[in-house]
Amino acid sequence: MHYIECGDARVAYRVDGQGPGLLLISGTGGDGDSNWGHLLDALTPAWTVLRPDYAGAGATRDSGAPLTLAGLASQVAAAVDACRISRCVVVGYSLGAAIATVLADRRPDLVRGLLLVGGFARGDARQTMMLALWEKLIATDRDAMASLVMINGFSPAFLARMSSAEQRAMQRQIVEFNDWEGMLRQIELGARVDVRDAASRLRVPTRVVGCRQDQVVPAAQAMALAALIRDARYAEIDTGHLTMFEDPAALLAQLQAFAAALPDDPAR
Repeated sequence: MHYIECGDARVAYRVDGQGPGLLLISGTGGDGDSNWGHLLDALTPAWTVLRPDYAGAGATRDSGAPLTLAGLASQVAAAVDACRISRCVVVGYSLGAAIATVLADRRPDLVRGLLLVGGFARGDARQTMMLALWEKLIATDRDAMASLVMINGFSPAFLARMSSAEQRAMQRQIVEFNDWEGMLRQIELGARVDVRDAASRLRVPTRVVGCRQDQVVPAAQAMALAALIRDARYAEIDTGHLTMFEDPAALLAQLQAFAAALPDDPAR
């Protein structure tokens, strides 16, 4: 684990592998290890993989002030700068897609290409209702919240294939290891996300990946995000929102295809 100071935060980040830079930005309630750690064996032979923990998750510590996308993008940028990586392919997942969008808008010098997975430009009334329910369950019944994460996060077929014992084990793991107070801060930020202007200014190669059976960020929201970004390509994976766990091979295939289509990096 490495650390870098950024504003009021001591930002934790991990660097593994060797090759061109690959920046992975996690989603609400996740961190660099919990969202991405199981993919390292597939990625590190070809990439220098950078996995920051932004405020509200993992080993990063800050003042506890309300989170902003600009502040989190600055934390991620500080980690990239500390690694002296010239430019990265950036993968932003869920809330991390919004952070990645702001990063690419503010620091295009760090971004070779942008892969936005399960992302959205702005929430809607349904999402507001969902996030309010999350906040209530975190405060009153974390077992129920863990169950809801699984029910909303996975496709029906995937969850149905799990045994009751496997479901209970995953539920216990979510309850025990999640940073609930940090997640509440990220949920509050998620309710305020609006990256429409930043997305419309992007001038980096971008692919937006929607999750066809997503009940957290429906694919229509991912399509709407893609429509805002000049020359963005859109693709779908047939999973729920937690796509990196439900079908990691499909996500890796999207990354490989996107990276292969990028022009050579003149900075390398």
